[in-house]
Amino acid sequence: MDYIYVCEQFLFPIIREFKPDLIIISAGFDSAKGDPLGGVAVSPIGYSWITHGLRKIQKCTSVVLEGGYSLEALARSSEAVFQTLKIHPEDDESFNEHLEKLGCPEEVKSYELLGKESLMNPRYSFKCKISDIAKLIKKTWPIVEDLIFEKPRRKSSA
Repeated sequence: MDYIYVCEQFLFPIIREFKPDLIIISAGFDSAKGDPLGGVAVSPIGYSWITHGLRKIQKCTSVVLEGGYSLEALARSSEAVFQTLKIHPEDDESFNEHLEKLGCPEEVKSYELLGKESLMNPRYSFKCKISDIAKLIKKTWPIVEDLIFEKPRRKSSA
């Protein structure tokens, strides 16, 4: 859900503002659930959601396989992305059926609901990292200004 959160709140708004003519996804699946080195655990559902979201922004999207260290995780994730590419970006019904085949929980089995769910309870540490990045790039991308928040200060034990 963290990856969906960062896409929904941070990356997709910047990409929409930039208005690219083409999106090229460097699909490295070392962040996949089950990969021994990445340790990030993005599920095939997450990869599908991200791919579908990027295609909603720009239909002209290419995916280049770049790697991963678990053949099983690589196979599951790349298959999920490949099947997503076969779905028209505006065909939410087919995408929702695809999510069902991937085992998406019933309560969030749609592109829109997965995005909303990710915004509900992001991990605090993840929100802090996004806020720090937003501070660094806000001059170039003012759209991220809303993601900056003041972190509570720790009480000193004096």
